[in-house]
Formats: sequence, structure tokens, C-alpha cells
Amino acid sequence: MKLLLTFFSLLPAAVFAKGLSSVNIGTIADAATDCTEFTHIIQVRDDISMLYLLTETKLSVRLEIATDNWIAVGIAPNSDGAMVGSDAIIGLPLESVSSTNPGKYYMIGETESNVFLRESSSQTITNGDVWQQNGSTYMAFTKALDEVGEIPITTSGVNYFLWAYGLSPELGVHNTKDGMGAFAVDAASTLCIPSEGSATTNQANTATTIPDDQTEDEDEDDRKENTTVPTDNSTSVFTCDDYQHKLQIANGIRMSYVVSETAMKVLLQYDGEAWLSLGLSPSGSMIGGEAVIGLPDESLVGEYNLNSEAKSGVVLMGTQTLTDVSIVQESGTTTMTFTKQVSESNKLTMAIDGTTPTTFIWAYGFSNELAFHKHDGSFQLTLKPCTENAGLIEETSIQSSKFSDDKVMAMWTAHAFLGLIAWGFLVPTAISASRLRDLLPAGMWYTIHFYSNVLVLVLTLIAFVLAMVLYDNEGKAHFSDETHEMVGLVIMVVVIVQALSGIFRPPKPHGKKQEISENEESSVADGSDDDKMETTKEQKDKEQSENKFNTRVVWEYSHKFVGVSLLAMGLWQVSSGIELYAHEFDTTDYTLWFWVYIGSFAAIVTILFIWNKTRTAVHG
Repeated sequence: MKLLLTFFSLLPAAVFAKGLSSVNIGTIADAATDCTEFTHIIQVRDDISMLYLLTETKLSVRLEIATDNWIAVGIAPNSDGAMVGSDAIIGLPLESVSSTNPGKYYMIGETESNVFLRESSSQTITNGDVWQQNGSTYMAFTKALDEVGEIPITTSGVNYFLWAYGLSPELGVHNTKDGMGAFAVDAASTLCIPSEGSATTNQANTATTIPDDQTEDEDEDDRKENTTVPTDNSTSVFTCDDYQHKLQIANGIRMSYVVSETAMKVLLQYDGEAWLSLGLSPSGSMIGGEAVIGLPDESLVGEYNLNSEAKSGVVLMGTQTLTDVSIVQESGTTTMTFTKQVSESNKLTMAIDGTTPTTFIWAYGFSNELAFHKHDGSFQLTLKPCTENAGLIEETSIQSSKFSDDKVMAMWTAHAFLGLIAWGFLVPTAISASRLRDLLPAGMWYTIHFYSNVLVLVLTLIAFVLAMVLYDNEGKAHFSDETHEMVGLVIMVVVIVQALSGIFRPPKPHGKKQEISENEESSVADGSDDDKMETTKEQKDKEQSENKFNTRVVWEYSHKFVGVSLLAMGLWQVSSGIELYAHEFDTTDYTLWFWVYIGSFAAIVTILFIWNKTRTAVHG
């Protein structure tokens, strides 16, 4: 049996961080230079050690813990070294070695019910082994560094490892006092790079093969002493357990998925750190839809009903049927995985007939806390069950935003500012000028009234076009079911009609309403032709004057009524817009201060109006 000659020294690899324990990391002096043998040994505790080999593509581990129970090694996403949100490889000593023993697990909570075995397509460990000897349990495996939906292992930074062992050989809770811990290893100082000209002969399975003349006990000793890492020569072949489709949803967010006859398996990635969501909606809008939402801080992925755009309207469903769920954040990227049934009772259904499109909605937030989204949208997919002969379908762009997030925010800011100036200042100014015309120099009220309204029309039109462009950019339906959108459309139409009615208003009559005197009536009764002609002309003038008067009066009342109605709608629109903007971009809500300003404006105008009426009454 090969003698282990180890040289222990504290390396830069022994990293200290919050929640982590210090460990001794030593090099194995006689390890092969071709990276086919373990290169380091990590002494976690007196009763826990781990042989370790990190190459540019794989990590190989052999863990030994002085216990007769299950053992585990995990990869944590950060220096907290917490169980929740981490990946784990668990070995069960009483079960046969198989594709799931040792197996990959993901952990969304600290109880046994929140530790989930990954689906078969994710069980990609090679050279896995679990055995017991002399009061210790051993586990060996090799895994790829970067696998879809799992926490990646770096070759240049720091990797954070967990360890644990149970209270029995069957998987259950670990010893809460000293049965788990975490430590960090600097990858750069432990990375094995084959030396130039080193041998690369295949030494596969020399650590576990039992020669005919060797006993099983002797083999256990070999497995314990041998530092050779078995070589995996398997080739990657696409199966329907893998993600078949890869697509770019929008800038910075992408999705991989595969569909079976009964379920859809999804991986959603966002180039940032925030909550993530992918859902179904018949209309493509949020309200009335259903969504799978991942909350990184809570390590929770759940199904929600979307009853309204308020946070209170996003309600966790009573029945949760998702499987293979996880949400992790690493290197500034948020990744969520889940498997959802295509058809369930009392839930929206995905069509998988290959012809009927299914409408999806997506969103991500400003932070990990569930609140209003930073960006969202919708798209359609025509789904059909996977066939292995179709192979991997390369990445396809579904929706590419023409604008960056910063540009989108700037455009919505311009939309809000234009609406505020138009309806929070110019319209009140135009109406006030009309009501206080007696306090202004002759003709000035009309100049203020006219040009203020012209500016209102221009600014409202620009704000309206900006909203249309932004909705097109986000792939949203126009004027679907949001009150703010519908009121905006009504205001745009009515303000155009109001402007046109002001330009083409009926003229004022030349004089006051005329009455026919008794003398004129007597003249008509005399029946002279001249008198008849004069009387007929006077009657025509009178009728024309009365028609002009009646038309002008109707126009004036209707113009005032529409103007006041527009003001009311405009003020509400600005108020709701301020609230939406605050929610959309996670900024301060100034709705209250807006109404304080409007109330102050109205109070000043009212005081001046009453003062003017009182002055006129007193001084004639």
C-alpha cells in the first residue's frame, strides 16, 4: 500500500471569514505532477480530514469523518458559510453506491424536509464512493466546477466549503453542537496545473478495484491510503434530462428550459442580485397571472397569484407543487431553478401541442426583498415535449430591449416631469388666469390662458408618446387594464378636442339681445312695403344675434365644464403617476407633497377671487 508522505504547512489557502473555522491545509509531497492524484490534505478537526484536488475543470474530494453515520461536504455561496442556500454532496454508508449515493442535494432550509435530492439529470458526480472502516465513514467523488443551477467552484478566488455528519447512518438531522461547520480554501494557491511534459496515463479506478487475490478489508485499506484520483472518460450526450432550449429574454436575463409530457424544467438567470420571477398570464399583463417567485435572502421559491400590482396583491398559493427548486447568488448573478407541472387543477395551463403559444411574464426587482419590479415584460413560446434526436436548441433572442435600464428610468422620469408641469402647473395657471382676469392688464389673461393650454397640449403629447415607446420596448400591451393607462388615453383624446374647440370657437354676438318695440310692431301691421322690408331686415339681424348668443353660451359652458373635468383627471393622473414612479424605481413617494402644493395653489387663487369680488361689490 502506498505510503502517504504529507507535508503540513499553513498556506494562504487557510482563509478566515465570518462564520468560518480555521483549518490546516498541507501539500502531499509525492503527489503526481500530472494532476491525477490528490495534491492537498485539509485537516478540519482532529476527527475530520479531506483529501483535495482542484484542476481547471474538476474538484476531487475524499472526506473522512470519525463517525458511523452519514457525512456530507457542501459548497456555500458566500463567506457566511450558512446551510440555507448551499449545495451539498451527501454519502449514506448503509446504502449501496449509486448515481445518487453519494448524491447532490440542495438546501432551502435547516430542517430535513428542506433538503432535496437533485433530479437525476443533475446527478453528474463521477467516481463516487461511500464506505466505512475502523469507526470512520469515508466519501469520495469528482464533480465539475461549473454546472447549471449549482453554485460554481472558482479556480481564482475563494471557495467556501461546509461539512456535516448525522446522528445515524440514515439521512436526518446533524449533531447541532459539533456536527457541522464551514471553512474556506483559496483556489489559486491550491489549483493543480499539470507540469509540462508530465505523464498523463490513465489510472482509472485503481483506487477501488479489488484484485482477485485481495480481500475486501485490504481493499478498504487501499481506498484509505491511495491518493490516485480515478479518471472519468465518459462523454457528454444530450438527453431530455438536460435543458434543451436556451434563450435570451431581455438584456441581462436569460432562460434555459426543457419540456416533458407532464412538466417544464426551468433555469432563470439575471445579471444582478435581486428577486426573480417567471409566470403565466393569458393577457401578458401582471394582473390575473400566476408567477414563480424566488427570494434569495429567504432561499425560497414559490408559486403566487397576481391579483393586483400592489405587494398585497401578490399572494402565495395555498398549494405548492414545484419541485427541484433553488435560488442562489454568486459573482453578482442570481440563478433560480424549478420544475412546474404543465397542467394542474385551479392553475393556469401551458400548452405543449407544438402549435398553441403560451404567454409568459417575467420580472426582477431592485433588491432581494420582494417589492415593485425594476424591469418586467412578456413573451410567447410554442412548447412541445423534448425529443432526444432534436438535440440542444441554441440560444435565441426573444426580446431585446432597445434601451438600458438607466435609459428606461430616464425616459419614465421625463414622462413624469412633463405630466407634472402640464397638469400640475400649466392647467391650473390657465384656469386661474381666466377666473382672475379682472386683476390682470387688459388682454393678458387670454394670452396666459391660450399659451398655457398650447404648452399643455405639446407636453401631454410628448409624455404620451414616451409612454407608448416604453411599452413597445417592454413588449407590453397598450391600455390593457391599468387605470393610469386608460385615464391617460382619455386625457390625450379630450385635450385635443378641447384645444380644437378653443381654436374654432363660435364668435361673440355684436350686441345684446334685441327686442321689437311696440312702434315697430305697429309699422309691421300697417303693411307698407318699405316698412315690411325694414322690419324683415331687423328680424334677420335679431335672429342671427340670438343664434350667435345661444351657440356662444353653450360653447362657453361646455368649454368650462370640460376644462374643469380635465383638470380633475389631470391632477389624479399626476398623483397616481407619482405613486407608480416611486414604486417602480424604489424612490420616495411625494404624493402627499403634491397635494399640499395643489391645495396651496387653490387656496391662493380662491382668496384672490373672493377679494376681487368683494372689492368690485364695494367700489362698483
